[in-house]
Amino acid sequence: MTLWLAAPIVLVAILCAWIVLSLRAGPKMHAEPVGAGAGDAGGANALGEWLERRAETGVVTLIIEDRTGLTTSENPLSIACRSTDWKPIPLSPLGPSRWSWQGSAAELDKGFELWYIPPGGDAWHDAQGRRTLRVSSGEQTVVLEKLVR
Repeated sequence: MTLWLAAPIVLVAILCAWIVLSLRAGPKMHAEPVGAGAGDAGGANALGEWLERRAETGVVTLIIEDRTGLTTSENPLSIACRSTDWKPIPLSPLGPSRWSWQGSAAELDKGFELWYIPPGGDAWHDAQGRRTLRVSSGEQTVVLEKLVR
């Protein structure tokens, strides 16, 4: 009878000991850890690091949607990047609020910014009307596609 009453307590104690020992052992890695912070990632960062080192030498086409409605054919959306010394190049219109740009991947390697001149304005503004010149994909001007050929 005593064994019958003690069995659940012993079973719970064994289960707790098994959980503690398995947590101390850590995950079993089948791949070597690669990259920064890969102690428990098991190679998950390897793909990102491989893609970062990869040099895209082909032609890149950006398709951009302007959800602000501020750009027109008279005031086009422009792209500026480090390779052009941040001189804006007007984008090609694709339709209402859609613009495209085609160039080499090396031109966009260090980043790019989308700019426009507001009506009656004489200074370049970013696509949000600010002078900070930062546009992220979560804001109103969105890069819809990046095609590499």
